[in-house]
Amino acid sequence: MKKFFVAIISSSLVFFNTSISYAQNLSVSEILNNSLTKGTKQSFSGKKVQMTIRKDLRLEAIANVDYVDKENLNITMKSPIGVFGINYQIYKNESLIHFPYEKLSFTDAPATSGDMMTDTIIGKITNEYPLLEQNYDISLLPDDQILGKECYVVKITPKVGRNGNNSYWGEPGKTFWINKDNFQTMREDRYWLDGIEPYFSSQYKEYKPLSYKDSPKVRVKLPATTKKIVLGSKKEKVETFLEIYKTPEEIEKKLKTTVSVPSYLPNGFKLREIMVMNFYDTKIIIEKFDDGLNSLFVTYRTKPNIFLVLTAGSFSIPLIQKMSDLSLNAPYNYKGKETNENLIISFGDLYPEDLTKINDSLNLK
Repeated sequence: MKKFFVAIISSSLVFFNTSISYAQNLSVSEILNNSLTKGTKQSFSGKKVQMTIRKDLRLEAIANVDYVDKENLNITMKSPIGVFGINYQIYKNESLIHFPYEKLSFTDAPATSGDMMTDTIIGKITNEYPLLEQNYDISLLPDDQILGKECYVVKITPKVGRNGNNSYWGEPGKTFWINKDNFQTMREDRYWLDGIEPYFSSQYKEYKPLSYKDSPKVRVKLPATTKKIVLGSKKEKVETFLEIYKTPEEIEKKLKTTVSVPSYLPNGFKLREIMVMNFYDTKIIIEKFDDGLNSLFVTYRTKPNIFLVLTAGSFSIPLIQKMSDLSLNAPYNYKGKETNENLIISFGDLYPEDLTKINDSLNLK
């Protein structure tokens, strides 16, 4: 299929008037607004199953989800076997990822540092409705059911010609099944063309809403033998840290270092935040962009990346394999570029050709 290719290698809303409305007389904007307000406050426990197609590979991943609210949740990977037991937790708006076999955990990071995982497994439609409306056509399909729950079905597709080509979309379209009772996303499909099988489909196979007072316990109790790598704010004489900034100018002012951003971006994409991570002698920059729906991550590092060996020791090879397995099951395309001094990896909801242009436009001195 032309241009259908997936490569291997990890608020507020503005209401608008619309003539489309179904049950409960809610407009699309009201449904999506509720998904980001009411939907983030309903506690539940469930099992999420996602299918990802990569050329001739059909991959299945399963995760148990315990959810209190958007600032307190726990995701436990159950399959494939390569990632079994990995925990990702947000507790009191700080994130943690635990690799039990390697007895290693990265702790105390800002919650948004895990958006790549939560956006995929929990699902998120948008955090800026005007940008979504600018770049996408939004419509309601007939109601449907997931696990006996009545759902709104919201279809979102890229506007034709947005990227200067009327023959194909520059980004994937998505369809969301949103629970009418509590506005949580029960299912998400992603596809590159109308009428074809989704290359990614994520749906709850078990789902139990809970009252807030009966919400699940989400805090991970790390064994005493676990090595903890703290990824909090930068401190004196600390070799690891993770901080989040909104602009390159803010980074330059506070850290006295220059950060490069791509000079080429597909139409409609906007810089959301920049993560600056320091692992011993390795500094990693991760820049997050989106266009109101789809995501783009641009990462680069300028020194040998030996932090895995330092932190995981003899477990560094299986840890790298786990990170690769997580990336393989994520619904993103990946593209890398290596120079004498830098390694650049861009990934997200874009064609590899666009990711190549983004990498080539990053001017690293």
